[in-house]
Amino acid sequence: MNVVSDCVYQECSRGLMPWNSAVDFPAPAGSVRRAVTMGLMKAKQRILEIGSGNLRNGLFVMQEIPRVKYEVIETSATISRFKSKYGEFERQGGICLQDKPRIARYVVAICTFVLETICPTAKRLELAKAIAKAIRKDGIFIGSFRGYPGVRGTKYKQCLAKESMITPRHTFVRPMSIPEVKELLEEVGLACPSMLQQYRVDQPENIHVIARMQ
Repeated sequence: MNVVSDCVYQECSRGLMPWNSAVDFPAPAGSVRRAVTMGLMKAKQRILEIGSGNLRNGLFVMQEIPRVKYEVIETSATISRFKSKYGEFERQGGICLQDKPRIARYVVAICTFVLETICPTAKRLELAKAIAKAIRKDGIFIGSFRGYPGVRGTKYKQCLAKESMITPRHTFVRPMSIPEVKELLEEVGLACPSMLQQYRVDQPENIHVIARMQ
């Protein structure tokens, strides 16, 4: 298997604190809330979330959908930050994976506001491919992405590789447009990405999307 290298600008990479991308939001991401309302997730389905953060999505889905099998992948630093919530998650039957997910295991894969925090581009693409491989042929991907207007402030600075920006919280963010989100998902084998809400522009503040396996 090919190994994807880290950014060549090691000084910049060492200064990043990716666990700071997980913000303690109280409500689930818009894509997850809409997916539940639309009935896109069912009882007893096996669901994977990549980058579960403070578990705002996982705890919401487990509350709304009975007997769902919810598994998450998250860094140890983020789990430590939200230790009480992960304790509650596991008491309710949630599972924190120690290894990479098995291929074609999940009916639903959820990834909200995570892919755009991965750098460099090769690693972002590697993660997107791993997510696609974890989804069954009859499964779906539910995602949210930060759009260009969603990155505000004067303290952002361009990363040394000129791929995008470093935030004041020492995290990386690469905002996307709707065409860029569709291109990324289609490149890794997720077909016909469609928006979970109507947008009037190609660069909204946040982008909520669903896609299916090709």
